[in-house]
Amino acid sequence: MTRLQELQFYKNELTGVLPDSIHTLKDLKVFYADNNKLQGTLPASYGDLGDIHTLYLFNNQLSGEIPTTLGKLEDLKDLQIFNNDLGGHLPSELGNCYKLEKLEVHDNKLTGTVPSEIGAIENLQMLKVYRNEFAGSIPKSICDAKENYQLGFIAADCNTDDGGKLACECCSACYP
Repeated sequence: MTRLQELQFYKNELTGVLPDSIHTLKDLKVFYADNNKLQGTLPASYGDLGDIHTLYLFNNQLSGEIPTTLGKLEDLKDLQIFNNDLGGHLPSELGNCYKLEKLEVHDNKLTGTVPSEIGAIENLQMLKVYRNEFAGSIPKSICDAKENYQLGFIAADCNTDDGGKLACECCSACYP
């Protein structure tokens, strides 16, 4: 089973925690565990999934911080971990995921600022960071990526007239 390339167990109302042992599946490219009732933390060992390009863990009840080790996933193209209870900072190490095309972390409890390193991802096409507890502004490097690279859609809590907390001069969609 170590040669398994795709693991899908989404929309099954699964409970419990994400298994740490997933990191032993060295050939895993796609992991869908979205739309369940999974709890606990996102294992730091998932940063050892060197071949993974799609990681869907959205619509669960995951808590804790996003592991900085995910920044080691150089082949990662699609990271969707929205609608959980994830807190702490959005790791700047995600800027090392240079093949990343979609980053969706909205509807969590993330704090601090959106890291400027995200703007260095030339392949990034979609960034959704709304409905978190971020402060400050969307970094200039991210706005520059919208003009200089492939970044076509940015959504954040930038509707400051209705309670949004992030200033953003380049967002495609603003939420309160």
